[in-house]
Amino acid sequence: MFAAADDINSKFATMPRTFGDIWNEVKNSALQSFGPLIETINQSMQSENFDRLLNGLTIGLQMLASGASWAFSFILNHLDLIRNFLVALGIVALAFAAQWLVSWVIAAWPVLAVIAGIMLLLWLLSKMGVTADQIVGFVAGLFMGLYAAVYNGIASLYNRFAVFAEFFANVFNHPVYSAKKLFVDFVNTTLDSVKKVAEAIDWVFGSDLAGHITSLQNQMQDWLGEMPEGYKVIQRMEEKSIIDEAKKGYDAGSNFMKGISEKMGSLGKGLLGGMDMSGFGGAPNIEKVGEVGKIKDTVDISSEDLKMMRELAEMKSIQNFVTLTPQVSFGDTHVRQDGRSVDEIIANIGDQMTELIASGARGVYT
Repeated sequence: MFAAADDINSKFATMPRTFGDIWNEVKNSALQSFGPLIETINQSMQSENFDRLLNGLTIGLQMLASGASWAFSFILNHLDLIRNFLVALGIVALAFAAQWLVSWVIAAWPVLAVIAGIMLLLWLLSKMGVTADQIVGFVAGLFMGLYAAVYNGIASLYNRFAVFAEFFANVFNHPVYSAKKLFVDFVNTTLDSVKKVAEAIDWVFGSDLAGHITSLQNQMQDWLGEMPEGYKVIQRMEEKSIIDEAKKGYDAGSNFMKGISEKMGSLGKGLLGGMDMSGFGGAPNIEKVGEVGKIKDTVDISSEDLKMMRELAEMKSIQNFVTLTPQVSFGDTHVRQDGRSVDEIIANIGDQMTELIASGARGVYT
């Protein structure tokens, strides 16, 4: 065996290693590497320091258990005190929340006032019979008009600065034209504001004040003349029409609400379309509820009703053309004295005639 040891080792070295073999090598290497540490831990566990550490850990666990037991006993014995503490804590938290809410309302009251005003306006419009799409369109148009007004204010302020910036950028190269253009720009800005008022007056009275102002602006532009070559122009912000923007907002809001209404109506029809309405008062076609106040379909009268109406008409015709002639026959009449007076006899004859006439009439109508 000793003579064949080298040959055996060479054979084992050429054999492929498995995962188990590699893991065994790792474990053996780890044990060899951590061997000194494990030996040190084993030696320390036999020392007095480790005994003191273990005793301290044991005492700590005992104290923790005692504290938990005391706390649980205290809670059980003082439930009323804990309840009062929790109630007081809740009251304090509620007071802080109320104080924060009041502070927030005071800070945000303008926004809340605007919201309340809009809600009141919507309520009044709904009471006056205004539809939902008109209300939404009105609100959208209001916001779009407000947006246009704010945009025009910013544009006007920007354009004024642009006039000065353009003047200083060209005054050294084109002094005469720059001065004339500065004057024309300021006058046009003023005339644009006046023209807006004139357009409103023209719309009411049918005049042409805005046209005269436009003509004056054209004359000033002719006086200014052509722009010299190399003149630096700063782009202006074009103002928006408040009325046009309000109309756009109204149309957008109204169409949006109409689309939602149509979708909801289609959804409702889809949900009701598959339902059997025969158990709900026998109304198979729920869509005809809206046709109130007029009869759209043909009136259907049953054959029994027509028969009764025809019989009544025939009876009325018989009454108009048939004259009843009652036949009264007394036969061989003898008047004898049996204790009754003449008045009683005449009354008896009248009763018999009435009965005979009634019998004759029943025979005709039957």
